[in-house]
Amino acid sequence: MKEKNIHTIDRKEYLFIIILIIWCIFAFKMVALQFKGALKSFPKIYFLNLEQKYRLIDGNFYSFLKFCEAKIPERASIIFKILPKEPEFRSQEWLMTEYFIGKSPYYLYPRRIFRENDANPKIKYKIIYDLRSKTFSLYYQ
Repeated sequence: MKEKNIHTIDRKEYLFIIILIIWCIFAFKMVALQFKGALKSFPKIYFLNLEQKYRLIDGNFYSFLKFCEAKIPERASIIFKILPKEPEFRSQEWLMTEYFIGKSPYYLYPRRIFRENDANPKIKYKIIYDLRSKTFSLYYQ
């Protein structure tokens, strides 16, 4: 006759199951709160057009790039720089700088964007975005 193999739960497995259940409860609570917030803001965002959504997400930066788009011809090469200074690696300012530099080619599409280090000295246009400034300006040679 075959013996039945009965698996018993020892203390380690029992503790692991309890921790997993507690983690699932907290995870469900966080997901439910995020879902509630999304449902609350959905009607406000859904009826906005694409440009209004861009302004909602990127704010003053989007307005700045729209200003630059109107002033710079298509197919131009541009040096893009963020002021006030080169931020410390992996700081909040560094993340914002990388976000802005990464987002600028999307908004200025036919134009080519270069960082100051990678640029050719013959590039005619230079965009300098000052994180502290509320006014727009454009420099070109």
